[in-house]
Amino acid sequence: MRLDLMATPKINYDKLPKIYKKLLDNEIVALDAGWRVFQINLARHLFDGLDKCHGITDFDSASITLDVDVTDDLAYETLVHEITHVILETVGCGDNYGEQKDLVISNEKLTTLTSRGLIMFMTLNPKLFQLLLDGPL
Repeated sequence: MRLDLMATPKINYDKLPKIYKKLLDNEIVALDAGWRVFQINLARHLFDGLDKCHGITDFDSASITLDVDVTDDLAYETLVHEITHVILETVGCGDNYGEQKDLVISNEKLTTLTSRGLIMFMTLNPKLFQLLLDGPL
């Protein structure tokens, strides 16, 4: 199974950021969160409401959508950013379904939750984790 570039015909493989090419080349199409599998999609012209954005994690559809019109460095950061949304949601530090409340938590508690989330991510997604360890280029 591969990410479907035909779903967005204007996406040219040769012009993709390097990290997105690596996702395709390694047939990494999803992120396993343990409780749900998030499909990884590539798209152009992403908006969250009226705001242009580089990535969107949608918990309702269990998808991560990444904008292809970014630099290599920004693509890498965006992929890690969207994965972090899933990890934090998984360990109970989500956004309370749209509520704009600050999360009040000690550094130690947040570190414990985040490290456990990272361990789970690494265990369930070894190919994706290795790809990220290899760096953005």
